[in-house]
Amino acid sequence: MRKTASLSVLFSVCLLVSFARASDTEPRLFSNEDAPDLKSISVTIGGSFLATGTFPASPQERVDQFLTRTCMNAKNGKDASYQFSKRNIVLIRSPGEIIPVDLLKFQLTGNFVFNPYLKNGDVIVIPPNNIDINFVFIEGAVAGPTTFQFVNGDRLSDAILFAQGIDPSFQGVTKALINRLNSEGNKEQEDTVAIADNPKLFRGDRIKVLAEDDQRKNYTVFVDGDVVHPGAVFITRSSTTLRKVIEKTGGFKPTADLNRAEVIRGANVFRSALFSEDFENLLMGRMSKISLEDSAAFMVDNKLRILRGNGGVDFNKVFDENSTDGSFIVKSGDYILIPEKVDLVYVFGQVNFPGYIPYLKGQNFNYYIQKAGGVGITAKHEVYLIKGKTRNWIQLDKNSSNPIESGDYIWIPKKPTRQLNYYLQEVGFLASIITSLATVILLFSQFHK
Repeated sequence: MRKTASLSVLFSVCLLVSFARASDTEPRLFSNEDAPDLKSISVTIGGSFLATGTFPASPQERVDQFLTRTCMNAKNGKDASYQFSKRNIVLIRSPGEIIPVDLLKFQLTGNFVFNPYLKNGDVIVIPPNNIDINFVFIEGAVAGPTTFQFVNGDRLSDAILFAQGIDPSFQGVTKALINRLNSEGNKEQEDTVAIADNPKLFRGDRIKVLAEDDQRKNYTVFVDGDVVHPGAVFITRSSTTLRKVIEKTGGFKPTADLNRAEVIRGANVFRSALFSEDFENLLMGRMSKISLEDSAAFMVDNKLRILRGNGGVDFNKVFDENSTDGSFIVKSGDYILIPEKVDLVYVFGQVNFPGYIPYLKGQNFNYYIQKAGGVGITAKHEVYLIKGKTRNWIQLDKNSSNPIESGDYIWIPKKPTRQLNYYLQEVGFLASIITSLATVILLFSQFHK
C-alpha cells in the first residue's frame, strides 16, 4: 500500500516537471510582448476623441476594442452620430516607441499588425475625423465606391482595398484615372495610370478605376395571360421585338383576346428623384397654356401615362411580316398582358341587375340594358359606352350605331338628388341676375331720354 502511494507521488512530480519544461519550450497563447498580465492596466487617450484622459483597460484588449468601449461609455445615449477617426492613429509606447494604428485596414484585412494589443502606460492619440477635406474618393470598376480618410503614404492599392477590390464583373481592369485639384480648387490635373504601378496618392485625389461598362444585365419582360408559357422572358438590352417575345412564350392560345392585349410600360422608369412623378409633372406643365379647368383633367391623364404607359400595338398583327406591330421594341420591365376572351359585356350603374351579360354579336346597348333588368327609377336619361381596351367613353342615344364588343362596359348614371335649399338657391341666383339686368335696362333707357 505504501509502495503504491509512493509511486503515485513520484508520478505526479514527474508530470509537473515535464509540464514545466514543456511550458519553457512551447509558445504561449499570449506572449509577454502581446499581453503581459491579465490584470487591469491604464491607457491614456488624447487628441480628437469624445472622451480624453486615462482609463482602465485589459491587456487582452486591442486598440479597436478599447476605443469602441470607451466611446460607447462616453456617449451614454448622447451624440449617437459621433464617429472617431479610424486611421492615422498613433500608439505611443514607453520608452518612446511609436506604433501606427489603422483600424480601417484591420477591418478589411484582419491583419492584427494594424490593431495591436494594449500595454500598461500606452498613449493613444486620435487625429481629427475631418474627412470633408482630408479625403480620397474612389469609384468606377470597384465593388464598393467610397470616400475614405487620407493618410500620408497611401497608394492606389490602398484606395482599391478600401473600395473592396476590383468588381469581378469587370474584365481586364488595368488602368485608373486620378483627378487632382490645386489648392484653390480651380484647376485640375488628370492622369491615367497603370494600376500595377501603384502610384502614391495625395489628399483630395479623386479616382475612377477604368473599365468598359458590362451590359450583361438581367433584361426581362413579363408576359401574363393566354400564351403557352406565361411568365418572365429574357430579352436583350435594346433589340428584342414583341414578335420575338411572343415566340419565346410559345405563341398565343386560341382563347387569347388579342383585341384587349397590351404592352404596359410606366412606373418602372421613374426610379430616382430626377425621374419622379412630381418632376415629370413640372416638366410637362412648364410651358403649357391650358386653362385651370383643363389642368385637372391633364393631371389625371399624365398620372395614368406615368403609372401605365401603353404601347400602341395591334396584337392581331404581331406575326404579320408586313406590319410594324410585331417589330415593336420591348424594354426591360415591360408587362405584356394577353387577356382571355371573356365574351361578356359589363352593365352597371342605374340598372336593376348590374353585372356581366353574355356577349351577342350585333346587339346594341338596349339589348344589354334589358338583359340587366332595365333602368331604375333613379336613372338619368344618359347612357355611356366605355370601350374595354381603350376605356374611351362614348355617349349613346337611340340613334347610336356604335358596335358593342366583348369586354365593353355600359354605364347608366344616377339622377342627382336635389334638396329644397338647392332650388331656392338657384331661384335666388336667377332672380339676382334678372334684377341686375332690369336695373341696367332702366338706367340705359333713362340715359337716352
